[in-house]
Amino acid sequence: MRIENDVKLDFKDVLIRPKRSTLNSRNEVDIHRAFRFLHTGTEWKGFPLIAANMDVTGTLAMARALGKLGAFTALHKHYPTSELAEFFADGAIWADGEVPPPTANSAPSESIS
Repeated sequence: MRIENDVKLDFKDVLIRPKRSTLNSRNEVDIHRAFRFLHTGTEWKGFPLIAANMDVTGTLAMARALGKLGAFTALHKHYPTSELAEFFADGAIWADGEVPPPTANSAPSESIS
């Protein structure tokens, strides 16, 4: 057994000190950020949050809900290719002409033909 004697920090040891702000209310905070991708030069603006690709959180319904807020969803890998193609291609599911929400997907469970 190895005994470590160095100092260990816990959450109670960390002080998060807010920065000075000119905002009068929390409602004035803009949480959206713009990201420029290095190799493509494209820019994405949204809320920098990614819902995990677990079976219960990385769903198409979650992608629609979080997409309205500008957040990413990592879809789980158990969707068939046909369902993913319909999700991204069917303009009828996007209200008011919105584009599909930002999503990431691992390899689908069935082979792509």
